[in-house]
Amino acid sequence: MIRGALSPSDVTGIQVNAQNQDFGQNAFSRTSTQNYHDGSIGVQDTWILGSNKINEARYQYSRRGLLYNFSRGPGGGDVAVNIPGVASSGREPFSFVNRVEQRHQISDNFHSSRDATASSSARTSITCRSPRTSR
Repeated sequence: MIRGALSPSDVTGIQVNAQNQDFGQNAFSRTSTQNYHDGSIGVQDTWILGSNKINEARYQYSRRGLLYNFSRGPGGGDVAVNIPGVASSGREPFSFVNRVEQRHQISDNFHSSRDATASSSARTSITCRSPRTSR
């Protein structure tokens, strides 16, 4: 059996409360953007060994790409302007994250039964890494 999944997301206009900026006093250019794409693929194979043994092997790979950035709107990349208690516009200074996470999972399950008793054993290995981090 093979199974795959994709899940994209793109959110704009996230208000940021950095440097004591009050919500509602930021221009759209001072907001942040979050974009991520999740994807995974899994493979499973099951063997029936005789009348009382089953072996099940699985492998899954998943990847998440995350970009958290300043606004794509007009002025989103401009120099920040802060007027305390009145308004903030221009680029949000703390918002940049660009990361990719990758995960590999391998499992092998073995089941056997004899008369009225059953036994099983399992091995699972998971590795996760983030090769790219911010800037």
